[in-house]
Amino acid sequence: MPRFSQTPSPRFNQNFRLKLAGALLGGAAVVAALLFFFSPSSTTSVCGPCTTTISTVSTATLSPSSGNVICITATGDFRGIIRRGSSSGTGTVTICNEGKISGATLEFNRGVNVIQNYGTMNPSVFQFNSSTTSNSITNYEGASATFSTFSLYKDNTLFDNYGTFTSGSFSLSSGADFTNHSGGTVSTERVEVNSNCVLRNEGTWSAAGSFQVNSNATATSLTKLSITGFLENNASFTAEGELSMGGNLNMNSNSTTSLSGTVTVGGNVEANKTFTQSGTMQVSGNVNVNSNAQVTVSGLISVGQNLTNNGYIDGPAVASGNWGRVNVAGVTTQNSNGRLRYNLDVCDAGNPPSGMDYNYGTKQSTVTHCINTPVGLLPVEWGEVRAKESPEGITISWTTFKELNNNYFTLERSTDARGFEPVADIASLGNSDEPRQYEVSDARPPAGRLYYRIRQTDYDGQHDWSSVVETSWSAPAFDVSFYPNPVSDKGTLKVMASEQGDALVRILDQTGREVTRQDADLLPGENLFNFETASWTSGMYVIEVKRSVAGASPVIFKIVKQ
Repeated sequence: MPRFSQTPSPRFNQNFRLKLAGALLGGAAVVAALLFFFSPSSTTSVCGPCTTTISTVSTATLSPSSGNVICITATGDFRGIIRRGSSSGTGTVTICNEGKISGATLEFNRGVNVIQNYGTMNPSVFQFNSSTTSNSITNYEGASATFSTFSLYKDNTLFDNYGTFTSGSFSLSSGADFTNHSGGTVSTERVEVNSNCVLRNEGTWSAAGSFQVNSNATATSLTKLSITGFLENNASFTAEGELSMGGNLNMNSNSTTSLSGTVTVGGNVEANKTFTQSGTMQVSGNVNVNSNAQVTVSGLISVGQNLTNNGYIDGPAVASGNWGRVNVAGVTTQNSNGRLRYNLDVCDAGNPPSGMDYNYGTKQSTVTHCINTPVGLLPVEWGEVRAKESPEGITISWTTFKELNNNYFTLERSTDARGFEPVADIASLGNSDEPRQYEVSDARPPAGRLYYRIRQTDYDGQHDWSSVVETSWSAPAFDVSFYPNPVSDKGTLKVMASEQGDALVRILDQTGREVTRQDADLLPGENLFNFETASWTSGMYVIEVKRSVAGASPVIFKIVKQ
């Protein structure tokens, strides 16, 4: 039997916040989902209309043709074969899963194919062959997709992940695309992005191996990408958020690499072509800029060992007034083909008389050594800071008129205008002499008078603050959330209440059967209830929270047990 206990409320991690059913599924889909769970005879769900419905364990072999819709309900567990043959027509075949696809074979050889996963998906065979027209797979928020190996190799094949995606080796070929959307989590082993494919990461991606971007491919990470091995770029790679790798960063011939966030390299850096860097980069090993390489630095590169330059290392244009910085802990060497140009500061930790240990190349007169940002220039010129209530909480916006070597902003909040705490970090848009607009929401502020300010952090760790803006917030009367979702061994139910009272918490399984119930004492503010879920059977569950208040409707939403 699942058990839960109430504990004191720690600071809430909003990355794990789950919206209520109305926000999670949206309008009519919520009603449909609840009808399914509480009316066993009903066939209404987020899937349909269906030509084939699977509501129990099934090992069937299915051969769908154009127009077929295969629905796996929340109680269904498909373990058989779905194979679309070459004579099945050119129309659309849809698989909509609210339950389980476990150990099944999914193979498509014709037409347009659509997979919609709201449950758990772990097929043993998964492939779209070259004779298909187009294919789309969507792993929705709260759903999970797991593959021993993952390979997409067909043009016009798209995979959109909003939930949890796990695989062994991961490869895209022949024009297939993969997007990990905001809130999505991807865990893979080795990653290869090949021939005309596009990989885009807007969530969290962890690669337990190497990460390679090969000929004519494009890979973009806007948020967080961590790689235990090396990163090799042979085409186009862009990272705007947090990027880390345990091994080398190799930027080979014909590659274009753009890094504008926070980068950590555990090995060496080899630059052989176009490389632009405008954030903060920490390299544990050596940095080698080879012939034909064009490196442009408008941020900070810290080199743990040696710097060797045989190509071009440029700072920002002289007229910009901005500077790029390269700090080197070891030996600095510029060979005869090397060039240092524009507003660039190269700082050798040993402070050699000529600025570098060995310089056989050329440098422009604007290049400096260990001077960094010119004295007297502020990193940010602040404009107005504004705060207003919105459906997302308190929205704070601000303007900067100028930014120089500004790394990121931090939103800070206070209830007394004296002690401030951090709420969220916001990346800088980069150096600029033009006005810039920023906006961020504080989704879980405490009730009452509130004070906000923006802290600015530049590349060497120095801080500056904006003016303080005052506003107020009225907490919702009753709000319920659950995290993490999907859940594995332990989960937490969070109840926000405006007043003291009692509530009944019920848990129901996929068939609508009550698994457990518990009376809960609610206090004003945040109430946390911890669940031990290790013994739960994998699948979907419904959580119902009903207050003992006349006329109060129960709050009902779904979670997934992995």
